[in-house]
Amino acid sequence: MERILVLILLFTSLQAQAISIISDLDDTLKITNVENKPQALWNALFNRAAFKGMPELIEDYSKAGADLFIVSASPNLFEKPIEDFFSQNEMTVRQLYTRKLSQLGQKEAYKLESLRDILTRHPGEYLLWGDDVEIDAKVYAKIKDEFPSQIKAIYIHQINGHRDLPGTKFYTAFDIAVAEYKAGRVSSLELLDKAKDFLLIRDMDAVFPKFKFCPTEQSVFETDLPFVVRTAAKSVYTKITNFCQSRGGQ
Repeated sequence: MERILVLILLFTSLQAQAISIISDLDDTLKITNVENKPQALWNALFNRAAFKGMPELIEDYSKAGADLFIVSASPNLFEKPIEDFFSQNEMTVRQLYTRKLSQLGQKEAYKLESLRDILTRHPGEYLLWGDDVEIDAKVYAKIKDEFPSQIKAIYIHQINGHRDLPGTKFYTAFDIAVAEYKAGRVSSLELLDKAKDFLLIRDMDAVFPKFKFCPTEQSVFETDLPFVVRTAAKSVYTKITNFCQSRGGQ
C-alpha cells in the first residue's frame, strides 16, 4: 500500500511540473566519442548504447506528459540508425531534426534554426540538454537570450570537463535531477528514487566510458542540499568518485 501511495505521489508531482526537453544526441544521450572521427563514424552507424541513466530520466519526463525533441548535427542519411537507437533505448521522440547535405557546413546556423522552429511552433517550457564537445553551450546561450521565458535551464554534459562554458554542468543523469530538485521541479521522493536507481548501476563504464571526463573529487558536485536528500546524494557522489579514482580519473 505504501509503495502504491509513493508511486501516486511521484506521478502527480511530475504531472504538475511537466516540462519538455530539447536535446542534442551524440555525447549528450548517445555514447559516440565525437572527437575521435573513425570511432564516431562507427558508433553513429552501429552503436546503440546510451549513457546509463539518460533514457531512464527521459522516460520519467515522458510519463509526465513532456515531449522530447532531438536536434542532432548528424546528416539525415543517419536517420535510420538514430531511430534504431531510440527504439532500443525505449525513448519516445516527438520530432527528430537532422542536417540536410546542404547544411553540413553550417552547424551553428542549422541548430539555431531548428531550435527556433521548435520554440515557435510548440510554445511551452523547455530544458536544453547538450554537451561540451562542440557548440551546444554557445548555441543554447543565444537561444535563451531570444526565448528567455521558455528556456528554464540549460544542461551541458561534461565529456571533456569544460566547466567554464555557460549552462549547468552535469556528469550523470542524477546531476540533472539534483538541479531540477533545487529548481523546485523535482520532488524529494523523485530525487531519492533516482539516487536509488544510480546506486544499483553495476556497469559504471556505461556512465563514464573511457573517453569521458571522470571526476575524482566530490567538490564538482552539488552538495548544498537539504538533509532529506543529502545522504543519498553523497552516496551517489561517493560511488562516482571511487570509480573514477580506481580508473585513474582523466
